[in-house]
Amino acid sequence: MSVSVIKELDIRFAPYGRHVAYSYGWALFLGFIVFLATQSIQYIDTDLWYHLHGGRHLFEQGNFYNPISDSYLVTESRSGPIYFWGFQALVYLIWSYAGEFGLVVLKAAGLSLAGFFAVRVVLQNRLLSDATFLQLIVITAVIGILASRGFNLRPHIASYIMIGVFTYILGNREKLYPLLPILTVLWVNLHGVEYIVGALICGAFFLQRLINWLETDRPADGFMPLLWIASCAPAMLINPVGYQLIAAPFMHSPDLHRFIAELKPFELKLIVDLQEGLPVNALLLSLLGLAAYSALVCLGQYRKHLAALILAVGGLILLMRAQRFLWEWMLLTLPLISAGLGYQKNIKHGALSTAVLTLTLFGLALTYVPVIQQGLRHYPFDANSLPLGTTEFIQVNGITGRYAIEPSFAGYVEFMLSPDVKVHMDMQFPPFNSEDIHEISWALRSDAGLRSYVERYEPDMLGPQKDMDSFPSSTAKELGYAPVFFDRQVILYLHRESFPEVASEYELTVVNPFAPKTFRVDKIDQAILELNRMQQVIDSPEVKQTLIDLFLAQGDLIQARILRNELLLEDPHHPSTLLLSARVDHMSGNCENALESYEKAISLTQGDATPIRRFAAECYFVVKDISAAYEQFSQSLNPYADPNPSKLQYYQFALSAIGVGDEVYAHRLLTMLEDLDTDGEFTDRISDVRSAIAVE
Repeated sequence: MSVSVIKELDIRFAPYGRHVAYSYGWALFLGFIVFLATQSIQYIDTDLWYHLHGGRHLFEQGNFYNPISDSYLVTESRSGPIYFWGFQALVYLIWSYAGEFGLVVLKAAGLSLAGFFAVRVVLQNRLLSDATFLQLIVITAVIGILASRGFNLRPHIASYIMIGVFTYILGNREKLYPLLPILTVLWVNLHGVEYIVGALICGAFFLQRLINWLETDRPADGFMPLLWIASCAPAMLINPVGYQLIAAPFMHSPDLHRFIAELKPFELKLIVDLQEGLPVNALLLSLLGLAAYSALVCLGQYRKHLAALILAVGGLILLMRAQRFLWEWMLLTLPLISAGLGYQKNIKHGALSTAVLTLTLFGLALTYVPVIQQGLRHYPFDANSLPLGTTEFIQVNGITGRYAIEPSFAGYVEFMLSPDVKVHMDMQFPPFNSEDIHEISWALRSDAGLRSYVERYEPDMLGPQKDMDSFPSSTAKELGYAPVFFDRQVILYLHRESFPEVASEYELTVVNPFAPKTFRVDKIDQAILELNRMQQVIDSPEVKQTLIDLFLAQGDLIQARILRNELLLEDPHHPSTLLLSARVDHMSGNCENALESYEKAISLTQGDATPIRRFAAECYFVVKDISAAYEQFSQSLNPYADPNPSKLQYYQFALSAIGVGDEVYAHRLLTMLEDLDTDGEFTDRISDVRSAIAVE
């Protein structure tokens, strides 16, 4: 596009340019609020469960919760973390009165506040309508990165708010300095472990003000701001543990980064994939670039921007320590970016800059609209990732004792089953450490580990993850444990001596709980009996799904359809429900209905959707949508790496290839089919197809 054309567009666009920043900013922020308000509470987040448990303990017992009280570990006295007691009390209070919807509102309000103050830091004293192009880009990156934190409700949100509030007040609102010690008390009791970030902010602005005060003959009116900032230090000690809070950030066990993903060292990725919108990595790179530019601009007048430079360096040090500090780094770097962009003139928004902003907004929408749709499917909370069935089985049967379950599920178990059931540990560090998590992880993944663990702790129950291929199931049975129930996440093993009657009544002898959809044909009737026995105790969608598979294998479409209809009412959006619904319709000869469910299942499946695509291809072939059948077969059937070849699918694939004009590939598929067709079932059909091709 030539310069003259751009100038002409700018002239025509001039009457609208003054509205660009205001309209864009509001559209962005309203979209942010909508996104946050539609994100369901993810109950796989074990942190939320132990926070709810801690809050309940505080209100019911009147003292602070120590996770050791719900653990059967033989340990020396260990104190639990109480630097987020205020957050625990807040979330439990809201959950008690407003349920999960209240938690959604709390999360949305918290991140919206963090975003609001971050925007104020970027704009400094400018109005939104006066924002420059680069300021709007920075605001977009801030909102996009904060949105990526919108899936979990954590005490970190309180710190994000406070970082923005402190940097905004200290940099722009001297009259509000008397609020700083009050805000400090609030901060350290909501998320006290990040007092060190507050100390960095206050220290940076105190140092800059002190230097300015000393260099300007120490005016009397310059002393009080210094005093208000300094008062945040003693205010920090107003918390349940006083000065002991100082040690909190340094008490974590080493090696946490080896099993907690967000604590892994930060790695900068320079490759950006824009196919699915505007990813966090692209936003991060834009902020890094603007931060580097701003640092170069501000270094020339470093005394004027000393606080901003110190905060940026401190934020960078945090980011290098762990990925989890991405959000702290962003918020701490904003004062520097804001100072650097402050040297920009108030550039009017032209047609080109407006087009770029529009594309940016579209990119964010492309990234987050699918997430909004996913959040609304399980609103206001998503319980699919919880061990619901096994936990309810324990409750219904009055089972008590020691439960060796993965720490990632232990927070939920504590909340639901305490004090009757003790766990090895949850995910609170401290009081637990890396040696504790290694012990339970080794026990649930190796033969020697399980033997050693059972000898030491004698757990009454084992709770390996359902997708844990390495669990030594034969060793568990040898040591006296029987599998009695499973759900989507966990398989429950009971010790036969601890619970002889329950173990005897519900032991799974035919059904393999780790792979319930794989079974011997001659054992289907017995497997159905075991599953029906489970279903009579707990109405579990996982058990229904397995029963549908068995009924389909038997050809009992009536029973399969009855259970399918129940599942569609109970759990209509789960990919497994949709797949089974499609299979029932498919095998009933109703491919039109089946295809709708197949397509939904494909779109919702996060892992390998290859098997679903192959079934969908069969249905597309049946309804004579040959191009769609060919497309689905092409995406799912690789004849050179096919562990489960289906002669019917190869035949349909070959005919679909002919239908779209790919006769060369059709010939190869027919040749492959001949190799598979050892019993001659398709010999005549292959011959007829080849003859038809030859005639054409």
